[in-house]
Amino acid sequence: MIGAALRSQAKLDEAQEFFTGAVADNADDAHAHYGLAMVAHERGDRALALQHITDALRLHPDDGEFNYLRAVFAGETPER
Repeated sequence: MIGAALRSQAKLDEAQEFFTGAVADNADDAHAHYGLAMVAHERGDRALALQHITDALRLHPDDGEFNYLRAVFAGETPER
């Protein structure tokens, strides 16, 4: 995915723009919400990261990674 590649290159503004566009095109794109959560987390915005990962979980409630990240962003468990 383009957004993930941008994130891995620390191009957070471009990654956020990509993921925001993906959500605008399809609000049910859980992976775009995940991408926005990770960009927010990498910027140190835990509240926004929690909001986006919660949106991803609404779409895929059984996803283990999403559930783990929700707990991390909520401060319920330490980061790996």
